[in-house]
Amino acid sequence: YNKKYKYNGQFLLTRSSRRNEVLETGEFEGDISYRFYWKHNQDRKAHPFRSFSTSVDIQTAGFNRLNRSDARSTNRDNLSSSINYSYQFGSSPWSLTAGANFVQSLSQRTVNLTLPEGRINMRQIYPLKRKVKVGKERWYEKIGLQYSSQFKNYLQATDTTFYTAEAWRDARYGVEHRATSNANFKFLKYFSFNPSASYQEVWFFKEVERSLSNELVLDTVGQFTNPDGTFTQLVDTTYGVIQEDIGAAFLPFRTGNISAGVSTKLFWTETKQKGFLRGFRHTTTPSIALAYNPDTQTPYERTFDTDLREGVTNLETYSIIPSGVFSARPRQANLGLNFSAENVMELKYYSKKDSIDKKYQLTNFRVSTNYNFIADSFRLADPMIRGRSTFFKKRSSINYAMTLNPYKIQNGREKDQFFWEDDFSLPTVSVFTVRTTTRLSFQEIRGWITGEEIKTSDSNRKSPVLLSLPELFDNFRFEYKLDYTYRNVNGLITRGISSNAINISGNIQLTDKWMLNLGNFGYDFSREGYTYPDLGFSRDLHCWRMTFSWQPRGAFGLTNGGGSTFNFFIGVNSGTLDFLKYNYNRGNFDF
Repeated sequence: YNKKYKYNGQFLLTRSSRRNEVLETGEFEGDISYRFYWKHNQDRKAHPFRSFSTSVDIQTAGFNRLNRSDARSTNRDNLSSSINYSYQFGSSPWSLTAGANFVQSLSQRTVNLTLPEGRINMRQIYPLKRKVKVGKERWYEKIGLQYSSQFKNYLQATDTTFYTAEAWRDARYGVEHRATSNANFKFLKYFSFNPSASYQEVWFFKEVERSLSNELVLDTVGQFTNPDGTFTQLVDTTYGVIQEDIGAAFLPFRTGNISAGVSTKLFWTETKQKGFLRGFRHTTTPSIALAYNPDTQTPYERTFDTDLREGVTNLETYSIIPSGVFSARPRQANLGLNFSAENVMELKYYSKKDSIDKKYQLTNFRVSTNYNFIADSFRLADPMIRGRSTFFKKRSSINYAMTLNPYKIQNGREKDQFFWEDDFSLPTVSVFTVRTTTRLSFQEIRGWITGEEIKTSDSNRKSPVLLSLPELFDNFRFEYKLDYTYRNVNGLITRGISSNAINISGNIQLTDKWMLNLGNFGYDFSREGYTYPDLGFSRDLHCWRMTFSWQPRGAFGLTNGGGSTFNFFIGVNSGTLDFLKYNYNRGNFDF
């Protein structure tokens, strides 16, 4: 549907019914699946302050597996749907957004529904700024204020229990308020002073309560034989059973934070006038901030006795805050010094081709840590390093992260002693992860081999008859991913490659009318198997078009979902006559 200058969209409801004969019994089993699709877009000229849009794709588990055979649809596991409405209150700083979200995991058969979800937001304002500016800006005019409030109702269930009353009774909902104030002041020409304050209040409508029931639980843990041949049983006795109830209650959780930080930029530059390398620059943006947050853990803790025996007291502490839709993490008071440094390393080199100096970014990384002055022990947080480097004109990238343990490890346990104290030793690497990704087109690889600069449109302008054999593969793309993880938990080391896969996709223009398609083909070295292969061709029939796709999974030893599948389609190109078509396919269970 389409209404000019207003909106456009598409609505689709599909029902699939299949009957399969069981060879052993001769009986028939039915598979019924559904798909609901709705895409709605509002024209930008429809309303200056209000907008409404939808992107809904809801399926019952097995719909794609039963009715689709292409690689993209079959390998798709997560479906996400959303409905969004927004309204801007004229030129004021206030705005309203509302909507719903629905996320499905087809393999796990889980659904996550957020309905309704609303948010009122006030963009940053400067309440002390003068309406009529006279002279220089005063320091207090730089103080900004921002506020937001949102409500959310969240439901998590499986696709079989989603419609039950119990699933909806376990839904989580709440309200969150946030207010922040900050400012930025320059001093001594090169330094910035950044004070800030924040306040958060979360409304829970449930509360956790634990109690001890008056029960005696006897658990036999073993037995042994006495010298006289009799048996004696060993019994573990529990005096009372802990019960946890979540009852209705209004429970506001309040927390805040104040901080003041100083930041600047430092440059280290080395240059020279001759040679290939013309310079090196290291830019560091260090930041030091003193932050304080009050104790929000003790006010929300309760204690109860876990032993019913007289004269025996075994107290246990628990938090009354239930699991909610908003983050509410009670924590002890913290007076800490936060340190971070953003780093960028660059090279300058001379390009003979262009006869000019060019820049190349080696890497950028961030170092951060925290020191808590009022903690009982282990005051220094583990330093973290995160960075990214790109190569070959950003076609290949490396993302890395490392966490260091600044404390000594003795007998498999952390000791509250820094690694440089007493006998000096290097800090322990707790976690190290690296991910490499390379994406290249065969056209770019051909240009590197021949040493020629090949433009993307060169091959597309030529007739397929005039293309050389290497030029036929210019539209193919190559992708390679490798993930490696290293962990050291108090001396227990685990390491390994979690992902190692290569993938190729593209098409070959055989003639002006014929095209060969390779939708997906790859190999996963970690799982030692081929990824979902998808082959096919298409033919331009002037006013008509014809396509054929084939998924030869059985030929490659893939057992997920059955044997080979294919799809054949022929139809009219014109949108008004798109009902003139013929579609024949063999799905995963059509044998």
